[in-house]
Amino acid sequence: MAFVVIIRWINGLIIISEVFFIFALIIFGGFFFSTPEFEPKPADLIVILGGGGGDRIKKGLDLYNAGYSSDLLITGLPEMNNDVMPTYSKWRLQYLIEQGVPTRSIILDNSAKNTYEEAVNIKQLMINNKWKRVLIVSDPPHLRRLSIIFSLVFGDKSDLSFFLISSNPDWWSAQYWWKNTISAQFVLLEIFKLIYLYFNKL
Repeated sequence: MAFVVIIRWINGLIIISEVFFIFALIIFGGFFFSTPEFEPKPADLIVILGGGGGDRIKKGLDLYNAGYSSDLLITGLPEMNNDVMPTYSKWRLQYLIEQGVPTRSIILDNSAKNTYEEAVNIKQLMINNKWKRVLIVSDPPHLRRLSIIFSLVFGDKSDLSFFLISSNPDWWSAQYWWKNTISAQFVLLEIFKLIYLYFNKL
């Protein structure tokens, strides 16, 4: 009898923990995943990470036009195969050129297949060019994982710094992320990616 009572208590605690986790995720999840975000500072390079729609490229262009850097790097979309990625990069390249950005100021990277590889490539690019500061542009719920990955990759180079800059998508609300299909899917996917990162990279 005592054993049955203990099992019931354990099951009850598990249920309470699950309810608390879901409640905390709904209330605080949006704010957790969309931080840390920094104020932009003059940098050697503006990086527009692959993925998302046009919000990232627009934010990167805004930073460029505001004079934060004279060079832009656009990366490929991780989920696309090698045949499609150049096309994806091409329309972003074309957009920047149409908006007045000279081709000499644009760098393309289609080699990275995921965020970790993007961070490694960016670090190497900075070392090769003796750059010290970079602005990283992505969507709000991507920032938490970006912070972990770039801190991990840049950890052995104290002279290199990165600043995470959020795009401004219409679909994002840190407080009500769960009400929008796009943001809800994004956050849930980030949860799984953080778990994967924890067990494979940290």
